[in-house]
Amino acid sequence: AADSIRIDIYLDATKSMLGFIKNVNSVYNNFLEELETTAGVGWKSADVRFFKFGTKIKEINRDKFKDYKFRQFYIEPGICEKTNIDKVINQTDSSRVSVVITDLFQDEGDVNSIVKQIKERCFKHGIQVAILGIKSEFDGWVYDVGVGRPPYKLKTIQNDINTYRPFYALMFGDPINIE
Repeated sequence: AADSIRIDIYLDATKSMLGFIKNVNSVYNNFLEELETTAGVGWKSADVRFFKFGTKIKEINRDKFKDYKFRQFYIEPGICEKTNIDKVINQTDSSRVSVVITDLFQDEGDVNSIVKQIKERCFKHGIQVAILGIKSEFDGWVYDVGVGRPPYKLKTIQNDINTYRPFYALMFGDPINIE
């Protein structure tokens, strides 16, 4: 492994992510805590940048990133209204490792746009892509229910992983650093 790393952490800051934070000890909250800690201390030298995204992408400092535990993080006007994962993928930098945390709810259901961005930005340039799906407790609204169908409320059962809702860590970068 390299002695240094350059990492960009992008966190989906839209309303569809709110259900993951209700339980302060959720898998989601613990994952983000461990990710932030590992990114900062896992290498001798680490250049870590933090971003929140939705309608637009906004760079934030570490302290603002730590606010992921609170509702306000996910309801910021100008960010919380729409999920644009493809814009994040388009912004990734091949000289850095990019970690994108999201529930993969893409507005307008345009998953093809995400796939196109991955092909153009990553596969054609030898950038490795890894996808880690993680189930977590959830207590909130589910929006990705299909075109023309209304969102619904979901509250998972504590300690019953079969009822948990997934979130994803999409990772882009050099194969050694991704591993």
